[in-house]
Amino acid sequence: MVQDGKNKVADYWEPCKKEILTATLLKRLVGYEKDNIPESLVEQIQPILEEENYSEAKLSNASIAAFGISKWVRAIIGYHGAMKVVVPKRNELKEAKASAAAA
Repeated sequence: MVQDGKNKVADYWEPCKKEILTATLLKRLVGYEKDNIPESLVEQIQPILEEENYSEAKLSNASIAAFGISKWVRAIIGYHGAMKVVVPKRNELKEAKASAAAA
């Protein structure tokens, strides 16, 4: 934690430099298992995505790389939300096809 005026703020930068900003970052993003995102992770990320400092405008001015990663994160979270709707529909369709084939 770092002190930001009167508030304590989680320090993500140092761990990020060590753990994430490596030569394999792009490979890890491309290969990310987007169909198995834990709901708890999505719940942790949602408030961060809504922060003013995480807006696309601020990130695009701060860093092209940060802007690109933030767009990827938003897309993955959007995909997760869409799959919550699509997967049950796929299952219903599969059941309907099986039922029709049996009839």
